[in-house]
Amino acid sequence: MDPKDDPLINHPRYRTLKYINKGSFGFVVLAESRDTRETVAIKFVEVTNESDRKHSHREIMNHQSLLHPHVVQLKEVMCVPPFLAIVMEFVPGGDMFQYVVSRRGLPEAEARWFFQQ
Repeated sequence: MDPKDDPLINHPRYRTLKYINKGSFGFVVLAESRDTRETVAIKFVEVTNESDRKHSHREIMNHQSLLHPHVVQLKEVMCVPPFLAIVMEFVPGGDMFQYVVSRRGLPEAEARWFFQQ
């Protein structure tokens, strides 16, 4: 990631370690707490209209309500203009999509096990 594009360049609590991924609603960086050295994933969402605001609010509310050992935990939400930043625990090894692609799909029994979680 180019330093001029780093939304955490002057952030007092977090610093960017590397760019992780981009999705339809934003991008994710691997970051580190400046105080505790804890590694986190931060999703940056640009909220430019009412639809974006509603989608982001719904995502945050849903994420806050999910307390399960197999679900990435939401740590905090903060404003890093022009983005809304969603700070989550970092789980190494990629995401579910990458897992499925790397295996060229999942057998039905394995897929069922994941959905039951």
